Amino acid sequence: MSMSLQVATISGLCALVVTAWLWLSPDTARRSLESAPADKEVAPAADTGSAGLSASPFALSTQSSTLIDGEAAEQASKPDDARERDVESVLPGAGITLDVSRLAGTVIGDEDFDATVALLRADPALLQRLIDEFRQEQDPDRRHRLMKLLGHAGGADVTLLASELVYSGDDASRELGLQMLQRAQPGSAEVQQIASELLATEIEPRVLVNTLATLARPGTVNTENQALLADQVAVMASHPDDGVRGISLDILSRLSTDGRDTPVLLAGLTDASERVREAAAYALVGHEEDSVAVRSSLWQMLRDSGQGFSPRSAAILALRSLTLSEEEQGELELIERQLYNSKRQQSAAGARAVTQ
Repeated sequence: MSMSLQVATISGLCALVVTAWLWLSPDTARRSLESAPADKEVAPAADTGSAGLSASPFALSTQSSTLIDGEAAEQASKPDDARERDVESVLPGAGITLDVSRLAGTVIGDEDFDATVALLRADPALLQRLIDEFRQEQDPDRRHRLMKLLGHAGGADVTLLASELVYSGDDASRELGLQMLQRAQPGSAEVQQIASELLATEIEPRVLVNTLATLARPGTVNTENQALLADQVAVMASHPDDGVRGISLDILSRLSTDGRDTPVLLAGLTDASERVREAAAYALVGHEEDSVAVRSSLWQMLRDSGQGFSPRSAAILALRSLTLSEEEQGELELIERQLYNSKRQQSAAGARAVTQ
């Protein structure tokens, strides 16, 4: 009996030790939560992965800091410059965070695009991080989307990046750089300088067309620079490529405000290319010089049925921007009706030919 009593005593002590160990285990809190009554509210665990799983670089934030609570302690232990690189930027007043590494991975909607551009303009440090992201990006589609964002954001750093691309010697990079400059803020002296240098040195039509397009929004240009650019663009109006000639007439009309380049525009009305004649007529819409030469040239184009629909339509707009007599107004309306009726008849005949 004494032996049985000792065994029972030892067994009881072991059970007591095991029970105490189970109650003091770190998993106790978890088991307690699992066994809590259904009507008891349990605080949810912090979500530390939602930002990385989101398909958009934008995420709503209710915190004044952009750091996720679960990462705050880890970030606090990092050096200041390391923390700065990891912090996402927040659009002021909108509660939107922006992750540069994921930005423009896919096509960006208009609302997100405008919000991003506003943030880039307001945050030079973020803009620089996006420039660095662009420099290391290899995917041509994402580079193109980033180019649009950076171009619309504008600024000296973006202009510097664009100039590096333009002078890189690589055709694809050069085109991206010129497209970036086309979106830069109007009135940028740096952009105008780059365009001037390219117009003086380049001969490739595609490069010249993209370069001229950077001057489509000239903004405020001082008189000296404006005269220089206008002279360079006027030279392009006689380029062998009709695409270069056409866009040069369009840009020239934006730069010329004193009528001294009117002869170049009038010469474009008799160009061998229909697209150039059309561009010349559009360039005379609202032109500063209302002279006999301008009027007679436009009327001659409009009355010539062999000119084609597009140049004559442009001539109508140019003449409408002038002060016409009652007789001239009547003739203009008559020719316009005849022109558009002929166009509709041609379209209808083409449609019938397709269905037969």
